[in-house]
Amino acid sequence: MVKGKFDSKVESFAQLTADNRLKIWDVATASASADYTPEGKLASELTALAWGLGATPSSGSKKKKSKRAAEVVAVGTVRGDVLLWDCARNEVQATLGGEGTEQTSRVNDLAFSASGSELFVCTSDGAVTCWHVASGVVSWRLQTKQPAHRLTAHAGGD
Repeated sequence: MVKGKFDSKVESFAQLTADNRLKIWDVATASASADYTPEGKLASELTALAWGLGATPSSGSKKKKSKRAAEVVAVGTVRGDVLLWDCARNEVQATLGGEGTEQTSRVNDLAFSASGSELFVCTSDGAVTCWHVASGVVSWRLQTKQPAHRLTAHAGGD
């Protein structure tokens, strides 16, 4: 099953393809602006995605940023990794979770807070984790008896 979501302005569409690629489409031109396949230690089945606004842990550059510099696509994997794709740079800027952390189960869904400063992740082991995006640190984590399959962050704030 192919999964996809529009950004908040419906200018771009992020898609997880059946062959485990992240494709970012420019809606106006109907052309792919990015096509990424995780390789090496990041190679894994892609399971979920979410659009957000905010700085990734390694994006502290003082260079002039384009209008898309704040757009980030978080991509979850079957191993618990969350890849933070920087749309302005067309590259993975950081990873959260995965091997060596408490988050090693399949990512079922992701949702950014309204400001983009936090990323909420639900996994197949029943955990819901809140990551502080800029620092890459877990803000809180709760364990439920049943895994959540969908998340929605309230638009009213963090």
